Amino acid sequence: MDKLLKWQIGGMVFVLLLGSLWHFLFEITGSNAIGAAFFPVNESVWEHMKLFFYPYLIYSALEWCFIGKGYSGFFISKAWNSFFMIIMVLGFHYFLSIFFPGVFVIDIIITIAVIIIAFLTDYKIMREVNSNRFVDFTAVAAIIMMGILLAFFTFYPPHNTIFEDHTRNIYGVVFKQD
Repeated sequence: MDKLLKWQIGGMVFVLLLGSLWHFLFEITGSNAIGAAFFPVNESVWEHMKLFFYPYLIYSALEWCFIGKGYSGFFISKAWNSFFMIIMVLGFHYFLSIFFPGVFVIDIIITIAVIIIAFLTDYKIMREVNSNRFVDFTAVAAIIMMGILLAFFTFYPPHNTIFEDHTRNIYGVVFKQD
């Protein structure tokens, strides 16, 4: 097994484990505004995008430090898969919620499958795609924009089903009043 494949398998495990912990970090960190930008603040589909987006970015940063510089397609791979994971989870959620509304196990299976597919796609893109500085810059800008949008819609969510916490009938972050 080559080094890159080992890193991708390690990434799958890392993102799944850290993503599980990520679910509780908003409350653990004191439910503050900074934490709200990075950690899920409720049980909406939108907030759950943070469960894999930020752990994936953390792992990508580690990967860049150790092996990423050796792959021209590194940044385009990470941008593509950051976008892919969000779109796939949203798409599957809409499709499967029609047939299996509220089935928690299906949400977990979808998330695991999307993370596995993303890392396998990383492997393929990083090995086969040649990039340049402009594409790398654009890819990093796209990742930053995705992070900004995740945070923005935490504080200013539209009244749409993907932003609604159906367990508490709320949208976005609701800070506790003292």
